[in-house]
Amino acid sequence: AYLNLPYFARQHELQNEVSSFLMTLMNVYTFIIVLSIIVILLISNYISRPLRMIKEKLQRLTLGGANEKIEWKGEDEIGRLVEEYNRMVDQMAIKAELLAKSERESAWREMAKQVAHEIKNPLTPMKLSVQYLLRSWNEKDPDWEDRLYRLSETLIQQIDTLSDIATAFSDFAKMPKSNNEKTNLHEIINHAIELYSDYTNIQINYSQSNTELWVYADQKQLLRVFNNLIKNAIQSFEINQNGFIDIDIEDKNDYYEISIRDNGCGIEDDKKPLIFVPNFTTKSKGTGLGLAMVKNIIISMNGTINFESTEGKGTVFIINLPKYENA
Repeated sequence: AYLNLPYFARQHELQNEVSSFLMTLMNVYTFIIVLSIIVILLISNYISRPLRMIKEKLQRLTLGGANEKIEWKGEDEIGRLVEEYNRMVDQMAIKAELLAKSERESAWREMAKQVAHEIKNPLTPMKLSVQYLLRSWNEKDPDWEDRLYRLSETLIQQIDTLSDIATAFSDFAKMPKSNNEKTNLHEIINHAIELYSDYTNIQINYSQSNTELWVYADQKQLLRVFNNLIKNAIQSFEINQNGFIDIDIEDKNDYYEISIRDNGCGIEDDKKPLIFVPNFTTKSKGTGLGLAMVKNIIISMNGTINFESTEGKGTVFIINLPKYENA
């Protein structure tokens, strides 16, 4: 107790010194920690800079684009990574050139198929109509002149359409661009029906009391739509089958709903999702572009098209086209 008396008298002073020492020690450690963090950030930033550069180059890497190579003088792991990147850039340039060439060739093949399809589409009924007209002339039918007038008008329209397609192809252009205007839907359907009216075993039924059904569409393209759909319906019939095609139009306030129904062979369930896919066809000699083209034309007119089909019972295609005042 006697020996401890001096320390007991200075106990408060000793506590202050201990607290001051601890505070100083904490400040030193805090400074060391902060300094360490700064040094670590600087070092990690320096180390990761090449990786960030490679990352940015990879993000901007595009097939067929102007991809830049990376210059790196080191022989370390980063250098080997940069070397692989530069090799990949060279390979992508070669692949892009081959792909572009393949796409051009494919585009020309698709163009040739589509043009051939569009040109051949009306030729068969046109030939058949001329043969019937010639037979009427030979048999001296009393309505020969009326038949001649109707056939001539229909053939002129089809020839104009074929001329447009041939001109577009010869000028290395796409299919003719849409020239939408005020179009009488009733007249277009009648023109399409007249082209196929000489099939003896097929009955096309269309009755519309309202003869002014105005839509905003390209007349020639809309005529191709109904040509394709009627032709597809005819091709769905069995040989020597007595077929019918019913065309109905309903006024739905803002748009017209056109339905084209047949009693043909129908569409199999597994093929329904592919009906509007280009190059898909259920016919042995088909190109598979007809219905794909029909859908594109209808969409370009702000319309919609879908279908319902039962195998062995027939198919109905439903087209919705906005009225002229709502287009």
